[in-house]
Amino acid sequence: MDSGDTMKIMGTFYKELARINVALAKQMEIESRTDFLTGLYNRRGFEDIFRRLAEASRRNNNPMALLYMDSDTLKQINDTKGHDAGDRFIIDISRVLGDVVRGSDFVSRWGADEFAVIVDHTTQEKALALARRIHRAISDRTEGTMSIGVYCGVPQSTEEAVKKADEALYRAKNPAAELRGIKTQNP
Repeated sequence: MDSGDTMKIMGTFYKELARINVALAKQMEIESRTDFLTGLYNRRGFEDIFRRLAEASRRNNNPMALLYMDSDTLKQINDTKGHDAGDRFIIDISRVLGDVVRGSDFVSRWGADEFAVIVDHTTQEKALALARRIHRAISDRTEGTMSIGVYCGVPQSTEEAVKKADEALYRAKNPAAELRGIKTQNP
């Protein structure tokens, strides 16, 4: 083999190696924004999408909603039936959310048993109606329940919207909550 053949083989090798590295980098980017259990976007992916949608909401003065959800029953399922059952419950929740929300809505798994849905171009009435449908569907189609906090408006920042949805969620978890399991927070 002469040096020309060696150079040709090395060139081909390095081109293939570069192609593989690009593919791996793309895969790592996807995995860094995706929840491995549900296939939904994780908190990192959520924050990127939410930031862009909130900017568009401010620019166009179109209200949006953030539904922030937390399982009322995951700990009990894990404690009585094991973590495999808890994982199945989380997967079931993600499937129900995918079935109930519109294709244009954005669903993510925020954390362990917390989920978030972003609804673009909506009113408080429509956001609350969606929260009620989700609450009922989770209760009917899984072995647990969810509490839901709803923020609706044109957010001044993503942090503000998340904080208000979280405050509404905290109130929804209160047994004396007005709408059992669902509470809203306006800007």
